[in-house]
Amino acid sequence: MRTNSEQVWWLNPAWVAGLMGVGVSVAAYTTPESMYLKQWRTPKYFDDSAFLLCMGLSLLFAFGAWAAMVLGKSTTPTDWRRDLPLDLLERAFWLCVGLSIAGYLVWFAVAVARGATLNLALAVIRGEKGATYEMKEVYLGTISGVTTMTQLGIPAMILGVMTATVKGWKRVVPAMVALFILAVIRALFNSERLAIIELAIPLIVIFLRLVTFESPRFHGGFKAMLQFAPIGGGVVLLGIFGVFEYFRSWTSYYAGGDQSFWQFVVLRLTGYYVTALNNGALEISRFDAVDAPFSVLHFLWRFPVTGKLMDAVYPTIKLDSVSLDPYMQLLDREANPEFNNSSALLPPVVDFGVPGALLFWLLAGILCGLLYRWFLDGKASGLLFYPVFFTGVTETTRIMYWGEGRAVTAFLILLPLAWVCSTWAKRVCRAEGRMIWQQSH
Repeated sequence: MRTNSEQVWWLNPAWVAGLMGVGVSVAAYTTPESMYLKQWRTPKYFDDSAFLLCMGLSLLFAFGAWAAMVLGKSTTPTDWRRDLPLDLLERAFWLCVGLSIAGYLVWFAVAVARGATLNLALAVIRGEKGATYEMKEVYLGTISGVTTMTQLGIPAMILGVMTATVKGWKRVVPAMVALFILAVIRALFNSERLAIIELAIPLIVIFLRLVTFESPRFHGGFKAMLQFAPIGGGVVLLGIFGVFEYFRSWTSYYAGGDQSFWQFVVLRLTGYYVTALNNGALEISRFDAVDAPFSVLHFLWRFPVTGKLMDAVYPTIKLDSVSLDPYMQLLDREANPEFNNSSALLPPVVDFGVPGALLFWLLAGILCGLLYRWFLDGKASGLLFYPVFFTGVTETTRIMYWGEGRAVTAFLILLPLAWVCSTWAKRVCRAEGRMIWQQSH
């Protein structure tokens, strides 16, 4: 018998990555070049070979996820409330909240020290031309270690729901709301809508698993309605995107043209996904395989210590500045650097060649499928990791989220917690086994 979680199809990574990969690939392939040139100011590079490759990679990921879910299904019932050290998870939640808020406060303080003013902030809100760019590039530049701390809001969402489910929501809701407010500020002044998405998606995923699906009210009409949640999610995404795009580009660059605001928003959002695959097709047509995990483990080149190590191991790959990035130079010459994503599907081809990319996406599917199975079974590794991995699954046609430092920061916190929780669960099981043996004798 399937669990409630399994009956909600869109939490399944095989369905999400498969449908997103196929759907966006078809859109990118069938969109005429005239529309690429008019709406997104780039030639069309997404040809037959790129289309077939994206379809194959998406379906291979889906197959790997499906196989892992089937083969990894546990026959041992679990009770996550019994098996997890909830007091430890609550302390970890408050540690993540404190460090994340501290990171934001230091980041904003440094921006003020660099010369950011209230007038500039108001100019961003009013949508004045160049204000957002100035705020982001001049005053809110990345600060090593500090901006990393802000990403601890991601595990805080997961740990907060796990804590609240057992100990009550009043303990954690104010802190979680504060993190969302800071993410909204970040999205507005740093043009970083992903800061909101990467908090919201893990929160929703873990809330559904631990609260909604375990509620006796989850049945009938509500369960049926939940199957169509992606439609509502798409509308919400469009609304959030539109609000921030209004301040970011509409009022300062595009208002007054031949499009209404919402026409502009729909085409702009579509463009982010379609041009990502188009840029990926351009990239693999111009660059030879580098035989390095540059896109799939991009954080290794971004983190201070590992960055120097990667420069030594792979001296031909440099990230000294954006202006010297060969990929950005390619977009400057042959595409549109305003749309600078290259999806997650195609860059592994530049990393490892086509055979290596096929193997990568098969293994990625297997890993996500296993995490999803453990998530359904209530195991610590699944509950802690899958909500973050699911964010990356939803973004496969736009960015390689798993390889970015923002996701890796969350993984580095969750990894030791998962190990402790797994050890704790084994001790609980052994203790229960001894108790049952003593009672039977």
